[in-house]
Amino acid sequence: MQFIYRSILLGSLVLCLGLSGCGLRAKNKKPEPAQVDYTGTFVFYFPRIENADWEVISGPLLCELTQKIPEYGEAKFTRKPLQGLTFSMSVFREPKHPGNARLISRTPTWREKEEEDRDLGTIPLVVSKTPFYLHNGWARRLLAELERGMNPLFRYSDWADGRDQINVILSSATFMPAWRSFQQCEQGLLNYVFDDVRHSVFQYEVNQTNPDQEAQFRLNQLSEYIKLDPSIKRIQIDGYTDSKGFSRINLAVANKRINAIKDYFVAEGIDNNKIKLIAHDEKNAKYDNRTAEGRNKNRRVEVSLIK
Repeated sequence: MQFIYRSILLGSLVLCLGLSGCGLRAKNKKPEPAQVDYTGTFVFYFPRIENADWEVISGPLLCELTQKIPEYGEAKFTRKPLQGLTFSMSVFREPKHPGNARLISRTPTWREKEEEDRDLGTIPLVVSKTPFYLHNGWARRLLAELERGMNPLFRYSDWADGRDQINVILSSATFMPAWRSFQQCEQGLLNYVFDDVRHSVFQYEVNQTNPDQEAQFRLNQLSEYIKLDPSIKRIQIDGYTDSKGFSRINLAVANKRINAIKDYFVAEGIDNNKIKLIAHDEKNAKYDNRTAEGRNKNRRVEVSLIK
C-alpha cells in the first residue's frame, strides 16, 4: 500500500514539472497541512502556455474577458453599464457539496524571478455549474494578481469523496494585451441601462404633432439603445389625446404623433417591423379630462421597449 501511495505521488510530481503554475513544483514545496489530505492526490486543470489565450468581447453593453480551462470549464470577468465587475467560473462538472475554496497566488514556472506563493483567503464554493461567482473586491484582486504576472489558483475538495484536491489555475501568460482591451471597453460602456429607456413619455401642446427638441434628444438615446441591444423584440408607441374638440380629430392628431415618432426611428435605421402603433381616443384617457392639468397629461405619446 505504501508503494502504491509513493508511486501516485511521484507520478503527480513528474507530471507537474512541465506545467506552468503547477501546485507541485520541482523543489517539492510542502502544501498547507490544513488544505491537503496526504491519503489522496492532486488533480490539476490549467491552460498550457500555447493555448492560454485570453479572449475579449467588447461593446457598449458588455465587456467580457475569458480564458478556457481545458477539461474543466471557463473563467470570465464581466462588466456591464453602471454595474460593478464580476468574476465567474463555469464548469463542466459541478461540485458535489457546497463549501469553501482556497485562493492562492502562485508564480508561474516560466518567470525568471520567482516570488513566494500568497494565500489570498477563502472564497465560497456552491453546488452549481458556476461554483465561483465573485464581485468587485475579489474580482479586482484576481485581476491585480494576473496583472502582476501571477497565476491565481483555486483549490477545493474533489467531486467524489473529498480525498483528492482539485487545483484550477488561471494563466497570466498572455494576459496583458487582453487586459488593455478590456479596460478600453470599460471606458466605452453606456452610462445608462435598459431600465432607463424601457418606458418614455412625451408631452405635447395643443395641435402639436412633431416631437420637440427635448423629445428628439430622448429619441436619439432610445434609437442608440435599440440598435445596440438585439434582445429588443418590439417597440410599442401609444398615442393619447384629450377630450377638447371633435373625437375623430383628436384621434387623427394622436395618429400623427405616433407616426412622427415611428418615422423618426425608421430614419435612424430601426426596423419598421419591430414597431407597433396604437392610437387611443379620450375614452382611454389616464387622467381627468375635466381639468386643464388632466388634459395636458393626456396629450402624450408613450414609447415602450419590449424584450
